[in-house]
Amino acid sequence: MKRNCPNCSAPYDVSLNKCPYCGTSYFDMSAIDFRNRTPIFLKIRIDNMVITQKVVPELGSITMNYDDNDDVDIDVIGRQYASFRHSMNMNTDISFRAISTDGVLCTIDQDEV
Repeated sequence: MKRNCPNCSAPYDVSLNKCPYCGTSYFDMSAIDFRNRTPIFLKIRIDNMVITQKVVPELGSITMNYDDNDDVDIDVIGRQYASFRHSMNMNTDISFRAISTDGVLCTIDQDEV
């Protein structure tokens, strides 16, 4: 499947873990079923270890906050214009709760990289 990089807009293959043109990391989580909480296997690399867990995805919340103080900019030739920018941020709270597979919560292996 081909997509466009959210950073540089270049087309690339989503099976890659980053854009081959600008190097932006990309993790497509659209296949995760947050509504039905369908279990998935999650693999995480930490230092020289790879941790694999069967998990249930949980979408906590998506919140957007902004400060309504408008900014006014001055351009290089001295004319003033209002940009009306807001200081905005967005937080997406996602967690993964480990579930047991035959009494095992995770496997830890040495990273081969």
